[in-house]
Amino acid sequence: MEMRYVIILLCFLLTASLIGVGVDAQAPDKEWRKYPPDAIRSDFLLLRDTLQKIHPGLYRYKTKEVMDALLDSCYSSIRDSMTVFEFYRVVSVVIAAIEDGHADCKLPQYSMLDLVKHTRMWPWRLWFTADKTYVFCGKNGFALGTEIVSIDRHPIGEIINRMFDCLPSDGAIRTGKLHALNDNFRRFSLLYCFVYGPKSIFTVEYRNVAGEIQEADLPADYVSNIRCDIKPEEEKGLGLDFRPNGVAVLTVGTFETGKEKFDDFLESSFAEINRKQCKALIIDLRNNGGGADGNGAALYSYLTNKSFSYYSSLEAVQRKIRPEEHPQLQLQQPAANPFLGKAYFLINGNSFSATAEFSAVARSEKRGVFIGEETGGGYYGNTSGYDRLVVLPNTDIRVDVPLIKYTMAVRPAEYPDRGIIPEYPVGRTLADMMAGRDVVLAYALNLAGAN
Repeated sequence: MEMRYVIILLCFLLTASLIGVGVDAQAPDKEWRKYPPDAIRSDFLLLRDTLQKIHPGLYRYKTKEVMDALLDSCYSSIRDSMTVFEFYRVVSVVIAAIEDGHADCKLPQYSMLDLVKHTRMWPWRLWFTADKTYVFCGKNGFALGTEIVSIDRHPIGEIINRMFDCLPSDGAIRTGKLHALNDNFRRFSLLYCFVYGPKSIFTVEYRNVAGEIQEADLPADYVSNIRCDIKPEEEKGLGLDFRPNGVAVLTVGTFETGKEKFDDFLESSFAEINRKQCKALIIDLRNNGGGADGNGAALYSYLTNKSFSYYSSLEAVQRKIRPEEHPQLQLQQPAANPFLGKAYFLINGNSFSATAEFSAVARSEKRGVFIGEETGGGYYGNTSGYDRLVVLPNTDIRVDVPLIKYTMAVRPAEYPDRGIIPEYPVGRTLADMMAGRDVVLAYALNLAGAN
């Protein structure tokens, strides 16, 4: 089936599920206000017009023909009145279809508070891997680590795919979406409500310790009653550590740091790394969601003794940014005291934006090997920089539209719509999480000869 027809069908089915076609959903605890179709169409047309006029990466991953087919289909599916939640689902599908991880849409705060206050939802925190889903914390007697097979007769794989249709990411990358579900446990509850409708009881199929499939009914609960104090991922800043056999571990948990502070960190860290004559350097970029453009280029300048290009172009819809307007469009120079030994880069689905940009240059220049998960940011670049907040006037749904299309100065890769894919794919299991084991770092230390 051609892509444009798949998208048309997708949008129709998603919208139909929200207006009650083929969905056996329990009513929420209160009746939600319905907006007339003319008001919904007016908001949708404003959204469409805005995206086409100011989003420079609208056709980075999909052709104009495909995007137009999606937008036409979603507009045609608005045939009746909708609640703000139903229309939000349509908007989220459109934003996700752009495949731009910096674009986003949000419900108005008062609508979200109303939803959370008056609607019972899925009550557990789940942990998602590439192919399995487990109970992370919950109640009603289900043990930590219980595998969930289906909910309300929907296989868990189908549920995840339906949710992914509503979550933005760069290109076809899935790791960032998995982290989006894992890092905010209420997001699954809300998305399940948007996709399948509110429920009072969930029928859950799960696999017991003996490997047998069993079934149980799980009562819905208010989000305010859902408690889970376990943090799935550790947040890191900037740091330097030395391990045996001349191995250094440089933690770069953010590029948000101001230029002067970040430059001081790099200068002092690499001076110490070189003073100790380290033979290998592990750079931990996991959960680094990005930050200042220049910090990624500055980090790479300490890993080479040659001049290098960083961005090949930056452009808005109306014009390209000139090299004299942005320093990273100019030829970059190496630092005075770079590290030229073996390099290992730790990445995951939360390695995004400026972090993926740095990783793309390091991969393109074959500077070292990557360990962990595919980055959440695209190899060829992203659309980010400045953004414009658009508030749809009838429903008050807020849409963030990024305004600058970044294209990296990198060699061609195998996949045009993917991130940086590690040579050594290593992921943390739920058991690793609970035991506090950092198997990704341990793998890198072993490769680097620190053990």
